[in-house]
Amino acid sequence: MARHWKTALAAIVLTAASSAHAAIVDTRNYSVSSEWLSVAGGQNVVLTPLSLSWGNTVASGGVRSSLVISNSPSAGSLDTYIGGGAPPTVAPFLGTGNTLTHNNFPIPSGSGITGAVLRSTLTLDDPRRASR
Repeated sequence: MARHWKTALAAIVLTAASSAHAAIVDTRNYSVSSEWLSVAGGQNVVLTPLSLSWGNTVASGGVRSSLVISNSPSAGSLDTYIGGGAPPTVAPFLGTGNTLTHNNFPIPSGSGITGAVLRSTLTLDDPRRASR
């Protein structure tokens, strides 16, 4: 009989411990920023931290192909997710970040870029460190 109580008590302790673990929620502040660092190839290339464009404006009717970063930097807060399965894909478990838009226009053959380097930085605040 004592053995059954020990087993039942162990099951209760494990259940309580796993329930307590699942209830932990940390709200974290975050920021995301992105910037273009470099580009390879292309003709008539214009590179700024938030925009990369290329192509011949005369041959394409005055428009250029481009990759444009918007909403940078962006910031917010989100809750960490501790549990089984996939995390929810809605607030407060999902944060917003930067947007990258490709504007694709006809450009002369051989005037396209062949590569680019984009740096994106995510910063998370640890709420436990802030309270120390």
